[in-house]
Amino acid sequence: MREFQLRSTPSILTTLKEPPKKVNKRKTKLQRFSYILIALLIIGYVAANAYMRLAIIQANAQIELYKQIINFPTDIEIEKLYISEGAKINIGDTLFKYSIPIDDQITTSEINSDKPVEWIIKERINTEKAIELKRIQQREIEDQLVQRRQMLATKKELILIGSQKDRNDYENLSIQINKLDAERTGFLEEISYLKQLLLTLNLEHRNYSTIETKKKEFIETKYYYTAQLEGIIGQINYNANEICYRKEELMTIHRNNDFKIKAFFNPEDMKYLHEGDVVNINYPDKTVTQGIITNFQIATYALPDEFQKKYEPTTRNIVAEVKLLNNAPKPLMSYYKMNVQISKNRYKL
Repeated sequence: MREFQLRSTPSILTTLKEPPKKVNKRKTKLQRFSYILIALLIIGYVAANAYMRLAIIQANAQIELYKQIINFPTDIEIEKLYISEGAKINIGDTLFKYSIPIDDQITTSEINSDKPVEWIIKERINTEKAIELKRIQQREIEDQLVQRRQMLATKKELILIGSQKDRNDYENLSIQINKLDAERTGFLEEISYLKQLLLTLNLEHRNYSTIETKKKEFIETKYYYTAQLEGIIGQINYNANEICYRKEELMTIHRNNDFKIKAFFNPEDMKYLHEGDVVNINYPDKTVTQGIITNFQIATYALPDEFQKKYEPTTRNIVAEVKLLNNAPKPLMSYYKMNVQISKNRYKL
């Protein structure tokens, strides 16, 4: 067997040593610093969110300006507007001119207003004719009664003298007198009824005349609406020559120097909230001022649509009213229904 031996002669192939790399220590330090900075930012963001969630109570809120809604219990027609949206007004300023139109039913009756009056006139004429005819018939019957009573008196004298044949005539005359007397009583009752009917027709005619006169005055009368408070005109929903139907909102007047904030708190935060608590009011322009919780409303209310999350069940919140502190600066942004944020420390530090 052949003996194994290691090669003792050096190999022709040799390995080349790579030159040493130059390390940029400044770049490495910058990378480490950036990593540490990002980590600190992430930690700070998480810590800030945790602090806001755990230590700060936040609530959505809306500014509510004191306002007056102008509407009417009847339909009105706007004749002319003397103001425009955004105009400043004072107490006693004339805002618009209007009239009160006749509604459809009254207009229809007014179109046919001559017909009932004409009918009443015809009935009056017919009733007066009927009364005169009844009176003529009554006078004729009274004349016949006078004649029959005279004849009856004559027959009575003849009977007393002893004439027997006149007794039957006497009885017939008595029957005729009783019938004529009954007819006369009937005519008197008919005349009395017709007189009452004529009186009613006269009253109706007088009433129709009064109503038509009032309608004419009612249509032709123009009214002027004057401001009951000073403020700024909000939205105007109707223009000149348009009809504002009853109870519809014609326009609103806002008082921008008199407002309150309605805040919607989660019910779970109620144990940390009390009347008189001072809160921060954060406005959309990034300004912050302070307010005080004046009272809590007795019922819970659903969040306004702008605060309600879409596709989620409707949530109900505790509603509190917040007013600015007396020494707090008035914010630059105070618009009706503007959204603001209310915040308060959960714990007393």
